[in-house]
Amino acid sequence: GSPDVWMEQKFDGWRMIAIVDEGGTVELYARTGTRLTEHLPHVVEQLTGHVPAGTILDGEAGVACDSWSQVQGVLSGHPKEASRAGQVGFFVFDCLQADGEDLMNETLEVRHQRLAEILWGVPGPTGSVAGIWTTPRFEATEEAYQRIIAAGFEGAVIKKRDSIYKPGAKGAGWIKLKLAGTEDVVVMGFRAGEGDRGQQRLLGAIEFGQYLDGELVARGSVGGGFDDDTARWIWEHQDELIGRVIEISHFGKAEGFRHPQWMRLRDSGDKAPEECLWS
Repeated sequence: GSPDVWMEQKFDGWRMIAIVDEGGTVELYARTGTRLTEHLPHVVEQLTGHVPAGTILDGEAGVACDSWSQVQGVLSGHPKEASRAGQVGFFVFDCLQADGEDLMNETLEVRHQRLAEILWGVPGPTGSVAGIWTTPRFEATEEAYQRIIAAGFEGAVIKKRDSIYKPGAKGAGWIKLKLAGTEDVVVMGFRAGEGDRGQQRLLGAIEFGQYLDGELVARGSVGGGFDDDTARWIWEHQDELIGRVIEISHFGKAEGFRHPQWMRLRDSGDKAPEECLWS
């Protein structure tokens, strides 16, 4: 691997910013600016009084569990439901401001050093309540990537050590590696299950679309990737899920998606439906 870069796991969650203001009050926001503070009270509690005022942290709200292959299943529910169970933790991978000092023009290497100092005194997880972690770094090698995939992560991110933080430039200095292609699509409708699923009043498939020239156009349906509990939850919440953004995986696309699989429901503040474009 190159000494100029390192590799991190790619978490399957919601991008989140934590802001500790000059008075020490902690606020959490999605990438789009949606306030998430009330949804993750345990994260707020863990940061309060342990991270200095005037600090801004960037990371991912994700699920901490014994087997990372369970992550997609847990995140398939509504974010509020997951957070009430204390399952959502905060995986911090960058520090934009530390103790009032702007770090955005510092290198990633420097920002990571400050991040480790900032989070040194933050309490870890307790019992069933998730905690706050810094994302581990690995040498950017094929062997490391295969270990990350084998552990159940959806992919990896390669980051340049000397990159600076560029607001609004998503993924600046990053290269994302994924096992399969993924796509964000918009829920347009539902089909009932057949056989045993039909008898249990479970979901059969989600019909989805993407925007083309400003109009939502049907692109296909996804009927795999969710277990019975997830299928039941989706079937029981149809009205509130119409128009929501979901993420699917696939093995190529031409006129349609090849072998689409459900991955997760995106947080309502994470991505607007109009951003899901036919490409």
